Amino acid sequence: LLCMARALLGRAKLVVFDEASSSVDTDTDTAITATLREEFSHCTVITIAHRLRTIMHSDQVVVMDKGTVAEVASPAELLQRPESHFYKLCAASGKAEFEKLKELAGLPSASNTAMSSKAPSLI
Repeated sequence: LLCMARALLGRAKLVVFDEASSSVDTDTDTAITATLREEFSHCTVITIAHRLRTIMHSDQVVVMDKGTVAEVASPAELLQRPESHFYKLCAASGKAEFEKLKELAGLPSASNTAMSSKAPSLI
């Protein structure tokens, strides 16, 4: 957190966070991530993360595979490609978490889709 404060006070144009919230619980991670999005919106932020929720609001995700760039796109774009590495990573987190990740990326979840398909149509 001290390094984040230093970067914020220094008005950095580029900030790299390597597992910035890895040692905290999920709620604290969510709070830190929201703060980073807001306070560092003026600069380029490179986030290295294993918690997928941490990067779901990113403009672009770079997925590495065996030391090379495998794919680059927004989380929403990658989650619409079932063959993508990112999609497979997210899906492997379990059905409920996968739905939450899609929601965080701005995509409709299965429950929202199911509800909208049951809505009566007006003629």
